[in-house]
Amino acid sequence: MRLCIKRIRFILITAGFLAGAVSFTYCGEVKTISLDEVVAMAKQDNPQIKAAQQKYLAAESRVKSAYSLPDPWVGFEYWGFPQGSMDSAGIEQKMYTFTQEIPWPGKLSLRAKIAASSADITNSAYNDKVREIIKQVKQAYADMFFAYKAIEVNQKNSDILSQMIKVSEGKYQTGKATLAEVLKIKVESAKLNNDLLASQNQKQIAQAKLDSLLNRKTADELGQPVYADEPNFPYQEESLLKLALEQRPELNAARSGIHQGELNLSLTKREYLPDFMVSYKQRVQAGNWKGWDGMFSFTIPLWFWQKQGNMVQEMQAERKMAAADYQVMENEVIFEVKQAYLKAESSWWKVNLSRDTMVPQSEQVLRLTQTGYETDKAEFQDLLDSRRMYQEAELDYYKDIADYQTAKAELEQMVGTDLP
Repeated sequence: MRLCIKRIRFILITAGFLAGAVSFTYCGEVKTISLDEVVAMAKQDNPQIKAAQQKYLAAESRVKSAYSLPDPWVGFEYWGFPQGSMDSAGIEQKMYTFTQEIPWPGKLSLRAKIAASSADITNSAYNDKVREIIKQVKQAYADMFFAYKAIEVNQKNSDILSQMIKVSEGKYQTGKATLAEVLKIKVESAKLNNDLLASQNQKQIAQAKLDSLLNRKTADELGQPVYADEPNFPYQEESLLKLALEQRPELNAARSGIHQGELNLSLTKREYLPDFMVSYKQRVQAGNWKGWDGMFSFTIPLWFWQKQGNMVQEMQAERKMAAADYQVMENEVIFEVKQAYLKAESSWWKVNLSRDTMVPQSEQVLRLTQTGYETDKAEFQDLLDSRRMYQEAELDYYKDIADYQTAKAELEQMVGTDLP
């Protein structure tokens, strides 16, 4: 996407031009990049997201293996080795065995469910990492937006000061201004050049941060960030709290932890029940199959009051601990959402105040003092102050937009999902 930027029209006073509207338009093709594009790149290329995703896939693959029976045992027996010999060629009596351990019915399915619950926890951690990276991307994007806008504002004010220098030099030649006034404006221009350099450095820093999050190795510029106007603040605290309790990855992980604790307790109680072992033995004598033997055995949890009993108590304690941890997490989420909501709402109101009041009024003051200075009805210091005030108002406006977008990104992380 490309954008044609037009500078705002100012009332500038030039020598020989008493009080007129001079429109300076800088129209150039500027590469832009949307927030959605940047977020999509991060989801696809960020290495931390990739690592978290692979960790979840590894946990998910363990679910199927949990259903499997233990590996069987295969044995070979040879009877009657000659004394001092390992030669089995002449051995006539041999035995081949196959042994399989079989857990009590229901144990394997419980182990698979526990593995699935662990995979759910890992998936929640993956989603949490995605939310964290997206927040960082949106914050870096907002920083780069402000850096671009600061460069525009400083360049525009540099043009204003250039015109003011011409006006003051013209008045100095006619004796209506002092040399000190001319020099003061030039000092202001030099300070503004320093501000412009700082803004350009800040843009490079923000670009480097985004490149790191997007795993970009190229030095090419991403483009200028752009935001659509948000005429209202459509979010309600109550609905956001409800959404957070449903979507927040940490809460989903805590819920999975409670479920896993219940499954662990059920599995531990089944340890009171025996496991089985079946064996098949094939006898071979003089190269002929001479019959087979079978064996069925099972474990006896004889020391249950020491082993299984304590294990059950341990799992009961862990289940209660998981429930308490969930309650702690839920309380933290409610607080964090309320805090982020108030911060975002306050930032949005500041954007509206700057846009609707501070910027237009400071621009009007600048125009009036420019006209007044040309007609000798305004003091030189008033002109300098009004120029600074207008610059600060515009910078504050764009900083308020960046702060609001940053606060909104934090609110989205606290809620656990994107907000329109």
